[in-house]
Amino acid sequence: AANRVAEFWRSLISGRQSRCHLPPYGLIFHLQNNGFVEASICWQCNNIYGTQNGEPFHYEFDSSTPSSEDLLAYLNQLLPLETTP
Repeated sequence: AANRVAEFWRSLISGRQSRCHLPPYGLIFHLQNNGFVEASICWQCNNIYGTQNGEPFHYEFDSSTPSSEDLLAYLNQLLPLETTP
């Protein structure tokens, strides 16, 4: 599952962001060099905030592309979001 998430992650296409950040998921990737990447992803505002080995980064992506939709669908499959009635 982690490799599949990483594949989707690497295929995200850049885009423009909105001005919110309501991430349904946060991810942590452990890198081969013993480093790590932490990120929170918001599909509503098309952005990712995170750190790589403690250094902050920001990425704007297009949430309407198949790669973005596939990542969200896969994360929803692995960890379904709770909905309120």
